[in-house]
Amino acid sequence: MKDIGVPLIIAFFGAAIAAFWPWIQSLQRGRRFQRIIRRELEEIGPRPEAPVEDKPWWDHATRRFIHEELFHRQSISQNRDFLLSLDPTLIYQVSQLWIALEKRDGRQWLHFLSALARNRRVGSPGLRDAHKKWETIIGAQRAEWLTTMGTPTAFRQGAVLARVPPLFDRRFVAYGRLLALTDVGSAAQPRELDLPERSELADGLMAWYYEQGAGLLLSGRAFAQFQRVQDALLAQYTEPAALQLEFSRLRTDLKIDLGVRQVQERDVAIGWPEEERW
Repeated sequence: MKDIGVPLIIAFFGAAIAAFWPWIQSLQRGRRFQRIIRRELEEIGPRPEAPVEDKPWWDHATRRFIHEELFHRQSISQNRDFLLSLDPTLIYQVSQLWIALEKRDGRQWLHFLSALARNRRVGSPGLRDAHKKWETIIGAQRAEWLTTMGTPTAFRQGAVLARVPPLFDRRFVAYGRLLALTDVGSAAQPRELDLPERSELADGLMAWYYEQGAGLLLSGRAFAQFQRVQDALLAQYTEPAALQLEFSRLRTDLKIDLGVRQVQERDVAIGWPEEERW
C-alpha cells in the first residue's frame, strides 16, 4: 500500500497544480498589472501644475500610460479575460477615470481620481498629491470646460476621418497665405508698427478670413487666437514684443491644426524632434 500511496499522492498534487496553474498565473499577472497601475497613477499629476489661462484642464493631462491603453473602449474586448481577473472595484474606477477624460468631464475626472486615491490597492501618497493638484486645476476652469462633451458616435467619428485629407489640404493652402501676414519680427527683434500699419495688417487678416471661407478652417483654439491678434492690432497701443508674441502663438496654433506641433508644445519655443514625441 505504501508503494502505491506515494505515486497516488504525487499524481494528485500534480493534477491539482496542473488544474490551478492557469489561475495562479492569472493571479500573478493581475498583481503585477495592479502594481503597474499604482506606479503609473503616481505620475498622473497635471502638467503644468498651475492653471494656465485659456488652457482647458484636459490639456494638462499630457502623460500617457500602459494601463490607459488597455482600458480604452476599443481594447476592452480584446483584454476582457485579463481585466476580469482584476479587482472589480479597481476595474470600474480606472475605466471610469479614462472615460471621464475622453468625454472631457472634469467633475467625473476629479471624482474618480479621489476614489482611486482612497483605493487600498492603488492609493499612494503620490496619487493623493496628484489629486490635490488636479483640484486646483479643475477649480480654476471655465464652467463650459467642466461640462461633458460626450463621446462621438461611430458614424460621426467615421465622418470626421473621411474629411481629414481634404481638410488638411485646404488648411495647408489657406494657412500658407496667412503665414505671410504674420511676420512681425522675432522675439529678440520685434517690429514696431505704427497705428496705420497695424490697421492695414488687421484689414489684411480680415480679408484672408473671408476669402474663400478660409476662416471656417480655423479650429476653435486657432480662431480664439486669431481674434486676440486682431484685438492687439486694433488697440490704441500694443508693445511690439506683446504683438509679436500673439502672432507667434497664432502660428503655433496653425501648426497644431496641421498636426506638425502637439498641443503640449504650445508654449515650447522650438518643436520637439519627431523621434522624441512618443
